[in-house]
Amino acid sequence: MPSVTLVDLAADYQWENYELQLNVSNLFDKRYVASCFSASAGCFYGEGRKIVGAVRYRW
Repeated sequence: MPSVTLVDLAADYQWENYELQLNVSNLFDKRYVASCFSASAGCFYGEGRKIVGAVRYRW
């Protein structure tokens, strides 16, 4: 399998009692082979871009 470089991004912002977070995996949505088990089982692609956000409020 050829090597591949993936880029992830994380951002965090705090304001008063609020905290905002944004996480992005595979930022450029690169298609890549994540694993190959055998010739009969085949290969599997890795995850595409994934975006997760969160908002927190602390008392």
